[in-house]
Amino acid sequence: MNILLISQNFYPELGSGAHRMKSIFKLLSQHHHVDVLTTYPSYPNKKLFDDHRLYNDYELNQSEHRHIYRMKTKLNKQSSNLYIRLFYYFELMLYVHRFVQRNEHKYDAIYVTSPNIFMPWSAMFFQSKIVHKKIILEIRDLWPDSVKEVDLFKKIPIFGLLKLLEKKMYKIANKIVVNNKEFITHIENIDSSKPKKNTVYIPNGLLFEELNQQLHKTKDVIYTGNIGYAQNVEQICQLLKELNSLKIKVTLVPYGTKAQVVREYVKINQLVHIEIKGQMSRISALNELNKHKLSLSLLKETDTFERVLPGKIIDSLSQSTPVITNLKGINGEMISKNELGILTHGKSMKEIALEVEELLKDTERLESMQRNSYQYVEEYFVWENNFHLFNQFVTGEMDRRKL
Repeated sequence: MNILLISQNFYPELGSGAHRMKSIFKLLSQHHHVDVLTTYPSYPNKKLFDDHRLYNDYELNQSEHRHIYRMKTKLNKQSSNLYIRLFYYFELMLYVHRFVQRNEHKYDAIYVTSPNIFMPWSAMFFQSKIVHKKIILEIRDLWPDSVKEVDLFKKIPIFGLLKLLEKKMYKIANKIVVNNKEFITHIENIDSSKPKKNTVYIPNGLLFEELNQQLHKTKDVIYTGNIGYAQNVEQICQLLKELNSLKIKVTLVPYGTKAQVVREYVKINQLVHIEIKGQMSRISALNELNKHKLSLSLLKETDTFERVLPGKIIDSLSQSTPVITNLKGINGEMISKNELGILTHGKSMKEIALEVEELLKDTERLESMQRNSYQYVEEYFVWENNFHLFNQFVTGEMDRRKL
């Protein structure tokens, strides 16, 4: 089968989106001819990739220009200027639309991901019905809702139009993949005509070789990954201050638009028990996670964000490192029911810090949570275990078996 993957984020970028698409590409390529249409790496920032240090996968490096096609754009996708970013998305839409139009005859399936939502729009809208029958849409985030909740469209009154286009996108897609069970209800509420058999849940995950069961850890708490518009920066700073006052050591490995705010807060408030490290490759970040007893993840307290399942939480659990998080809904229940960490909603930052201190002292309970974390990921979030279902869905084998 010939498959085209379309994604803004891909290897060697950091973040769960790029890692997910890298894993999908590598696993699908073992059974099919797979090409990727993506951008030049720039997340979290373009300079990070200048020395090619993060191009550390020989197999994928060999696929550059042969199976990986990168779109060269004039505008910067990481610009802090909203209007520049919007024009960047329009530029990207034109590129993707032309590529699909000219090359769709080469592929049996076109697998396109959101975010950003402009990628599937350009692959779907004003395309032939032949293209529509090939479209497999992956939803990793609820655009435009999540964008509205970080106030990016506060000054641009186009949210209503974006919601109409979102509904049309779900109607056109032949099949839909989600990485969060909560998204299925969202899609059904918007487009009740979409048969349930055309939607499947495939969570973010790790390759089995990335898991680590070590329980004897030497460090206390870690925060790795993005600190941007979706994170609750104020709560992160307050909690760091409370943890520091209890002399609980915290390691920060941050990147993103708001990371400097947290760095400055640590410096100004002289939080001597907070250690800040530079950006790391995924392998190094996982190794760093594995040294810590607990991991921190606090998103903005909105309905959309508190119901997502960030890839960094799965990464933490995979290293036998329970999480401190404000997740709600299905994912919050998952943390609570399976004893995978501490839920923070309804608690003050001081109360959370005291609960962390108590857990760090309770070695038996902590190690039980660490074992639970590893076992839960091993059962539900390993790509090798979930790939069979994913491959059946993409190739249509599931549909053929039902006939």
